[in-house]
Amino acid sequence: MAVRKESLVLREESLIRITGPAKIQVKKGTVYLLGLKLAKGKSITVGVGRTLALKAIENSELELLLGPAGKAESANPREEVLDNWIRAAEMLSREGVIVVLGETDSGKSTFSTFIINTALEKGLKVAFIDTDLGQKDVGYPGTVTLTFPKQPLTWIRSLQPYSSKFIGSITPYNAEECVIA
Repeated sequence: MAVRKESLVLREESLIRITGPAKIQVKKGTVYLLGLKLAKGKSITVGVGRTLALKAIENSELELLLGPAGKAESANPREEVLDNWIRAAEMLSREGVIVVLGETDSGKSTFSTFIINTALEKGLKVAFIDTDLGQKDVGYPGTVTLTFPKQPLTWIRSLQPYSSKFIGSITPYNAEECVIA
């Protein structure tokens, strides 16, 4: 497997998409990714097949290590949802519940990671309940799982279950009361 090394210079407010496998190291400046501010010397890994939006908070330089399918490309701000996510995260308060719904592969897990990181950055206590019975991020298929993230993360699947309830199905069909209750 060939690994390519690339350097990127970003102007303040510019957006790029990074597709993994990739490792991003900030050489200069500060960038925003997954609700995290990454400054000089910080690095983050993007897993195989994942695509994440990165925004330069100030003029920045990045060093990228890209695996075979890894790439970095400019993102059109009109097509990218990151600024919408930032506005949504600004509404986080001390108390409340956020429910994330969407189609398969629509970015629910990435958005949830973004919200978790933003809430932790604000000093909020966070609970994450994974009710997707078939495509689990946390826990085993056929379960509803609770976890309490304590530190920022890059992938929701890195969380460990605190508690799980076995539903006995990998679809919510005929199990709605068990999933919602």
